[in-house]
Amino acid sequence: MKNLKETILEKYLNWIRDNTFMTDLKSGEVKIISPFLDARNDFIQIYVKKLPNDTYRLTDGGFFLKDLDSSGIDFTQKRKELFLFTIQSYGVKFEDKNNIDEIFIDSIIKDIGRNKHRLIQCLVTLNDFFNYT
Repeated sequence: MKNLKETILEKYLNWIRDNTFMTDLKSGEVKIISPFLDARNDFIQIYVKKLPNDTYRLTDGGFFLKDLDSSGIDFTQKRKELFLFTIQSYGVKFEDKNNIDEIFIDSIIKDIGRNKHRLIQCLVTLNDFFNYT
């Protein structure tokens, strides 16, 4: 018979597994729909694309900052500082390239689970920006 700790861990991992959905995209990327919610109660989605040298980029695809902008939330100096502090604290990066303000983390395959979790945690935290006035 399993002890309570084993049961809790098993139930949590089953919930993650049963509520995470992945789709292969025509671009060769994988879209991951996580069970974690953003500020609009939508599931947080990230994308994984293969890079050279056996690395992978996990990214929000530019969604977060586009959503912030379309919601009319100004990116004040204080928000910029908080944004940079937040992404740095999770080891996540930001890149403005080709008009895509992408929040991402690059990973080797053995660390992809941990880095997927770090990116999602970062996006959950950043979604608090929708609550600030």
